[in-house]
Amino acid sequence: MVGRRIQRLISAPNVQKVQVLTVARNDDESPEAWQQVIQEIEETIGIRIEHLEGGAVRIGWRGYCEG
Repeated sequence: MVGRRIQRLISAPNVQKVQVLTVARNDDESPEAWQQVIQEIEETIGIRIEHLEGGAVRIGWRGYCEG
């Protein structure tokens, strides 16, 4: 559920243009599932995760990471 939601957000055309997304866990998503998905994303080459206050994360890739 968490992974699919983040995948949908990342694939949005406006997000693809800027290559960065800030996202937080929804109340109906378990903290464990959220942490697992974020950890899997962190382990992906070419993707950078920045942990923000309040539990949100900023996910960046390609041009965003190079900039």
